Amino acid sequence: MSAGIDRPELSGSALALRCYELNELAGRVRNLLVEDSNRMGEELFVYRFAHRLKGQENIQNKILRKRDEIKSQTSRNAQPAAFQPEDVTDAWGCRFITLFQSQILDVMARTFRLLEDWRGEGYNILIDVVEIYSNRPDKDPMSIAPGAEQLIKNFATPYFMPGSKIYDIKYRMDSRDSGYSSIHFVLAATLPKRLNREEIADTVKFEIQIRDIFEEAWSQVSHVVSYGDKDRLYETGVPHHTTVDIIARPQLNALKTVADGCSQLADQIRRTYDDLRGRLSIVDPSKTYTSVVPLGDVRDFVLAPIPREREVLIDLINQAYGLLQDARDAADKNFDNRVARFNYLAAAEQFGRAIDRADDVLGIMLPDGKTIEWYLTIERANALIFSLPGKLKDADDAQRLDYERACRLYDSLQAKFPSDHVVQLRRAQAQRKTTRTEVEASRHDQTARELFGLAGERTAVASRRVGSDEATGADRARPRAARLQ
Repeated sequence: MSAGIDRPELSGSALALRCYELNELAGRVRNLLVEDSNRMGEELFVYRFAHRLKGQENIQNKILRKRDEIKSQTSRNAQPAAFQPEDVTDAWGCRFITLFQSQILDVMARTFRLLEDWRGEGYNILIDVVEIYSNRPDKDPMSIAPGAEQLIKNFATPYFMPGSKIYDIKYRMDSRDSGYSSIHFVLAATLPKRLNREEIADTVKFEIQIRDIFEEAWSQVSHVVSYGDKDRLYETGVPHHTTVDIIARPQLNALKTVADGCSQLADQIRRTYDDLRGRLSIVDPSKTYTSVVPLGDVRDFVLAPIPREREVLIDLINQAYGLLQDARDAADKNFDNRVARFNYLAAAEQFGRAIDRADDVLGIMLPDGKTIEWYLTIERANALIFSLPGKLKDADDAQRLDYERACRLYDSLQAKFPSDHVVQLRRAQAQRKTTRTEVEASRHDQTARELFGLAGERTAVASRRVGSDEATGADRARPRAARLQ
């Protein structure tokens, strides 16, 4: 519904003045937010961050064109809705362009964090609507719509404008007849300004868009021939639809099909790469601590679906992974696992506390088919095992109890996930600590190597079946927003 439906429609010099004011407000919003936005893009390794300010003339032309479109679509006896400058949603806009489609949800989650930081700095910024443009059915594993909706449920509730529908998400299954797919945040910033020697508040809307590089390429071509000339053609009186919809639309649709294929292939390449990293991360049977996968990636992956208000749980998980990283660093640096024992034990304790706190979210399924319970439990068991000496015969009584606790955790996971070869591998590696002869050790090593291969193959099959990459969660570090001047 148009925000201007209950207001008289501005025209002439009054319209021009209001468009000038909105352009000035949008410029202030850009100056306040662009540095934090750009820094966020760098931290998330997006391919490109871009932004642009809509000029006063462009705002005005868009309003006049929208009014004509509304009138042409309104029946003869109905009163057309007013379209005012305040209804323009992109007086300023910025765009995050990701290399992979699977990164879009990461950027979306972090955008909610950034909004939280801005409001914490005193900026009056609220969400008007989150638009999800997609040409994929909800159950399509390549669709980002379900994940985007879950992020909104988890994080966005306090940040919507009064009267907004929290789940007023625009699914466009046939977006613009061409499959346009992107995520748009439409936000409203209220800033103080001087008017007749008095300070008043005024509001301008702006957009944050997120899409991948292939969607961006298609969108730029489409924008030039299908959208970018609309305002210019409006001034000339040339009917835009005759030049685009009849001639260019079939070609744009064909180009979109190619772009979608490229996007899917890029994500498949990334899944293959991550699968290889995942296989390499399964430790060598003769070691207990080596890994090439950053623990921060795993932590963010686990944290992604946990609601932001669960601060105690999030802190526990952060602390557990931090202790695990410290222990790993110490073990790798000294080539002796004993120096890291206390950090491993502390990490195991924190993972246990997190499990106790996470009872209502333990069953949440992550994109790789495993649950939060799986990750927290196996990390807890691994930390206990990693704290032990190479062979159990060298362990003291307390260490033997830790070994038994770890085995019970592995067994509980195996009971819940009987086909999970990673759990079987970890259990086999734990069993190796009980060996007393080299023959026994070789037998356990062979079992571990076989499970290593099975775990990798199963991960690859699961990745293809799920059809989506591990959507890592937002980095929990909070960027500092610049103070309102």
